[in-house]
Amino acid sequence: MNLSCCRLSPAELRYWLATAETIKYTTVRGPYKMAVLTSSELEQSPNVMRFLGKHEPYGCYIIKYCVGAFKEPHTDPPNRGSSKHQHERMVCMLQRCDEGGWLYIDGEPCFLLPRDAVIFRPDLEEHEVTPVFGGERIVLTVGKLVEP
Repeated sequence: MNLSCCRLSPAELRYWLATAETIKYTTVRGPYKMAVLTSSELEQSPNVMRFLGKHEPYGCYIIKYCVGAFKEPHTDPPNRGSSKHQHERMVCMLQRCDEGGWLYIDGEPCFLLPRDAVIFRPDLEEHEVTPVFGGERIVLTVGKLVEP
């Protein structure tokens, strides 16, 4: 497991939580809700822009995990561009749920508090989110494709 960590500023956390309350969730699968983010929304967050650098955003979402929501172990190979691209992703915790909802990367727990972010390679590292048993887990997830 090859992880990097960063942290959102308090102002960024407030911005993203407000966005999570007002944005339209376009994918709703039971207790799992996902909203696609625009470039103009991403530009409001200096740490997101620092992560993206010169790369175009790839699969950028706010995801709400309500009670019962989870993601089974999986990888996310790039499906755009050539196979030579690597998929890098930043997952930022906006709101912890009351119980459950733990992120595991390559079988190891990744404990994130609000404002914490982890950067990893979802194309190579299997990851999952355990079922949420209480409250809502809200994350900001931002990807990019890079050449090795």
